Amino acid sequence: MTTTTKQVDFLYKVRISENASKVGRFLLHFLEMQIAMILGMIPWHWLVRELRASPTYAEAFQRGSDLSIIGHGLFMTVPMVAWMILRRHGWRHSLEMGVAMFAPGVAIIVLCWLGADTYWPWLITLASPAETLGMLVYMLYHRDHFTEKAGHSAHTISAAAEPSCH
Repeated sequence: MTTTTKQVDFLYKVRISENASKVGRFLLHFLEMQIAMILGMIPWHWLVRELRASPTYAEAFQRGSDLSIIGHGLFMTVPMVAWMILRRHGWRHSLEMGVAMFAPGVAIIVLCWLGADTYWPWLITLASPAETLGMLVYMLYHRDHFTEKAGHSAHTISAAAEPSCH
């Protein structure tokens, strides 16, 4: 059986359209996660401003402190995980992305404990970008999951075949 130029051209256009659609869904999901994290940051910034105004907690929550980095990570991660669960991505993917996002902040804290901030004083300013990068790396690693039409429930694998995701 031979393939005509029109058939090849049509298949090429369909493939490009499918790939563009997948890239669009991936970028939309990434944007949704960014919005959820920003919404989590609103109460964090209010709370940390109040804590820094208090003489009791001012030093503990100064910019770049362990508590500041942990609080920052939690207030970004929790709404993002909640949004993923609401969007039916399943507990496994939601918690894995939460860990992928929170881990860079913990790594920065450990590096600072080991004295790396003496040599790289800018290290503590990388917590937020590193957490976003951790989320993006996780999403790229699981790109098949994040390019489907709607969450984990749209996958061809049934819920019975992969019970740990639900």
